Amino acid sequence: MVDAKDPRPASRLRLSEAEARLLAERAGVTWPADFLRELTATPGSNGDEKPPAEHGAAREGEVAASADSPLASLLDRGVLQHDGAKVVVHPSVQMNLELLFNSLAYVLVRGQRGEYAVRALYAVNEPLGASLFLLEDWGLELSLFDARGLVQELSRCVPPGAPQGDEGSRPDRSSPLTGRV
Repeated sequence: MVDAKDPRPASRLRLSEAEARLLAERAGVTWPADFLRELTATPGSNGDEKPPAEHGAAREGEVAASADSPLASLLDRGVLQHDGAKVVVHPSVQMNLELLFNSLAYVLVRGQRGEYAVRALYAVNEPLGASLFLLEDWGLELSLFDARGLVQELSRCVPPGAPQGDEGSRPDRSSPLTGRV
């Protein structure tokens, strides 16, 4: 029995921009027009600038995303798999991408406070939700979560050090939060 008050933790997959593009192509899903370019653009830019060289770099204990070979990286991590002579997307990742790009409603979050920028795309289609989140190191994170956990997923967009609603706390106005939802 599933506890309605305690949704299961989200499943997360780190990707480089090149891996995300290849994965979508192999899964047969279409990114919204210019979505990846806008998502990975340098904060405050017009979207034409490239992210830093460490874009999508792996953290300790993770398999590194290779800008030279996104196919090899995705195969090494089991995100893509050999099926006879074909290379196919792992079924759970396929479902995640289909949910993210075939839902009826989306939430696109773009915001910035000082040096901290957040960009994320969320979609919910009961009983699951999916998101694509730009990480601080310019990598991307594809997530699949229980739709009841949407609030927790959205709370990841709150900049570090922001007040958490303590009584009497006020937002830091020295570096205003800008953006749109």
